[in-house]
Amino acid sequence: MQQLDARSAVWIVFVVIASTATLYLPAISVQQAQNAAWLSPVLAVPFGFLTYGLIRALRRRHPGQSFTAMALVVFGPVIGRVIVILMAAFLWQAGVIILRQLLGFVKTFILLETPILVVDFVLSLTIWLALRYRVAVLAKVNHMVGYTLAILLSVLLINALPDIHMSAFTPWIESGWKGLIRGAIVPATWYAQIFLLIFVWHEMKPDETALLDRKIIWMLLSTTVFLMIVNTAVLGVLGVQESARSGFPTLEIARYVQLGVGGQVQRLDILFIMPWILAAIFKIIFFYYGSCAIIGDLLQHTTFDAFSSAVVFSGMGVVMAVFPKASITSHFISYDWPTYGLFFEMGVPLLFAVTSLIRFRHKTLPSQAGDTP
Repeated sequence: MQQLDARSAVWIVFVVIASTATLYLPAISVQQAQNAAWLSPVLAVPFGFLTYGLIRALRRRHPGQSFTAMALVVFGPVIGRVIVILMAAFLWQAGVIILRQLLGFVKTFILLETPILVVDFVLSLTIWLALRYRVAVLAKVNHMVGYTLAILLSVLLINALPDIHMSAFTPWIESGWKGLIRGAIVPATWYAQIFLLIFVWHEMKPDETALLDRKIIWMLLSTTVFLMIVNTAVLGVLGVQESARSGFPTLEIARYVQLGVGGQVQRLDILFIMPWILAAIFKIIFFYYGSCAIIGDLLQHTTFDAFSSAVVFSGMGVVMAVFPKASITSHFISYDWPTYGLFFEMGVPLLFAVTSLIRFRHKTLPSQAGDTP
């Protein structure tokens, strides 16, 4: 069976963070932090490091165990099962929310005349077919998607830098430190989504886990610099007011930039839409994968397809019923998601770590996924 390697694992982190951040971070941060929005990733990245520290501690205390097995060991069979079910529901709901964002994006910029239910079905079918593969295979393809997205965005941003107006960044921190902190809250939840590694860790090659720590550090720092440049380009080219009004300001930059002598190459947004869509699809895949994996593990069911069908197609049906308008999704992400998301992304790993430390301080822990009560 093919296993996950460290390089593919860190690209999961990049795609999970950057797929939504490159599209939505500038507008969300500018609305709160205004001309200091370019600093929002700096305040958000500690949440990524802290979350990784928590799941790394769990990996060291419970080596070789899946999330489900670890929950049953740490909390016992009853509470452990409740936590697993709640986490599976959260992962499913997060995937549904990202799917709704993706539907709005595709419907707005590509399939304008296509009924949104048709777009919903096509995207959900694509995700379901992808989930039939092992996570190691998905991670390899995700690696290529993330690499392509990074290269294309870098080309875009480099060409946008000469058009940046420095006056857009003055006066310094116009909204004050409170505004800057508020502008970093939603991005913090994206960084904390590094917790998704906890659902695939047990599928990593044993000799690769030692390499992961250093690669994760570099990936988080590189992603932060990357997002700072994205925000800087958006602010400098569009200004505060236009950035805040635009739903997808990074895409506006892609339309603005021209390449070649005399600007022969225009409408670069077409080149970036497809990698963005693929990256968002993979983000949904990893959330759905976690939900399927921990429920299948809980029920000791080896057939992954049955759970993936239920997860994907229930999400397809629910997405338009719960979030019929894109504005509802935006409101939920801006006001409700930070507390809700951070509870599961950071709060649950913290609860695991503290409970494990208290219960097993002087005991030898089981090291295999099958050694559950």
